Amino acid sequence: MPPQHDRPPPPATERPHRGVTATVSAVLRHDRGALAAATVRVVGLSALAGLLMTALIFALSWPLFTRMRNRRTWYHHLEDPYLHDHTALARAARGTLPLYPLLLGTGNAALLRPSRTSPGGIGDAAASTA
Repeated sequence: MPPQHDRPPPPATERPHRGVTATVSAVLRHDRGALAAATVRVVGLSALAGLLMTALIFALSWPLFTRMRNRRTWYHHLEDPYLHDHTALARAARGTLPLYPLLLGTGNAALLRPSRTSPGGIGDAAASTA
């Protein structure tokens, strides 16, 4: 049996530093349930907000699309080419732009919502292990 040598202990002033990969892996292993719950919450709320936002955009744009279809039918009846004016579509698109930060805010709010296991959200769980 070969002799075993004792390693000298590290100096008391230096703390051993773990790598980024090891730290991230430890946090993921330690807080697996909280991270899975946060992921489900963010994906679920963002999907719901996206679905509601899409339905709202279609509901608000429905009269515009109906008018476009009726004008195309009328021009077809007159046998004239239908030259569509894109300003109404641009106005509808500009009107729905404020809904996209709302969708992003929903995902952010779901992430920052406090979990049951820690007093804060995900940021507190990661900060406590660092």
